[in-house]
Amino acid sequence: MNRRRFLQTTAALAAIHESAQAAPPATRIIDTHTHFYDPSRPGGVPWPGKGTKLYRTVLPADWLAVAAPHGVKETVIVEASPLVEDNQWILDLAAKEKCIVGFVGHLDPGAEFAANLKRFAANPIFRGIRWSGAFLLDEAKRDSVIAGAKLLAEHGLELDLNGAPAYLPNAAKLAADLPDLRVLINHLGASGDPQALKPEWKENIRIVAKQPNVFMKVSALVEQVKCEPGQAPRDTAYYLPILDHLWETFGPDRLIYGSNWPVSDKGAPYDVVFKIVDEYFRSKGSEACEKYFWKNSLAAYRWINRSGKDATKQVFIDVGGRLSGPVPWSKGLTALKAVAIAGGFFWKAPRKLQIIRGGKTMTFDVKELTRDPIKDVPVEPDDIIRVPSE
Repeated sequence: MNRRRFLQTTAALAAIHESAQAAPPATRIIDTHTHFYDPSRPGGVPWPGKGTKLYRTVLPADWLAVAAPHGVKETVIVEASPLVEDNQWILDLAAKEKCIVGFVGHLDPGAEFAANLKRFAANPIFRGIRWSGAFLLDEAKRDSVIAGAKLLAEHGLELDLNGAPAYLPNAAKLAADLPDLRVLINHLGASGDPQALKPEWKENIRIVAKQPNVFMKVSALVEQVKCEPGQAPRDTAYYLPILDHLWETFGPDRLIYGSNWPVSDKGAPYDVVFKIVDEYFRSKGSEACEKYFWKNSLAAYRWINRSGKDATKQVFIDVGGRLSGPVPWSKGLTALKAVAIAGGFFWKAPRKLQIIRGGKTMTFDVKELTRDPIKDVPVEPDDIIRVPSE
């Protein structure tokens, strides 16, 4: 690091410390990227590999032991196993563990994708799937990728993407072609070491950030560092080349917290992972901090509220690709009333309105609903009301 860069970094770090002390901690924190697995169960696990430090039983209690001291008590799990039935294993785990508010499954595009998606989407904890970004670069997979992505949008589910920066322009095109699909870029878009960024990363981030339905998960930050295991720098300033660029391109409404635990231990312990982003986003003010730690992930994942007396009593709205919600659910709430609460239609009433419930889609004629209020459709908690882009 040269002298000019050192002085700039020192000044930035001082400003971050001052601002972070002024802004209070987030009132709620959702860790949107954890991995749970049990190598000792029948059949074992395909990931992580035997002989690695990660090859051990990792369950919610283990995560809570390191996360709860920082106020992090709810999580969205991301499945790394390619085995279809491992999706069910996580859903069974979630039935017992209330800290799991969402699950991103693993279903590769192909002949069985539609049937498997329909099966798992019936469970409200199932919020979407993750694909390798390489799928978007593979011409042989093009048709199955597009078909699968359309099905995700129809089910009101999201798509996580992970991989090297080369796929990001393709992710931007997919998001532009399917404005009703919510897309989450994992792990910073694979930036590389903050002090030695991959050459194409900045420009490709600019490209994908232009699409309003694309979110960025600020996860795997310490794993980007080239260092000895567990020895990534603890100073927030070291990571500013990544964090500042993401802030400039995605803004306060589309950045999301994720730890990538337990994989994050390769870079640094959980307390360091959390401290870096907590310090940075508190420096951006209270509202930005709240958005980063839970509000943005609610818009992107539509995770299930499983705590408190009002658990799961919410309805989500998509109007013409504009993401809204949640709208508080109460007895007597109807589809048109919920849309009105969320801000109404953009410029004129559309022809069709869809309600997605338990993985099933119901379509209604909007004119018919508006002509006769008696026909307006009652909604249930966790329904997704979607007005397809026309």
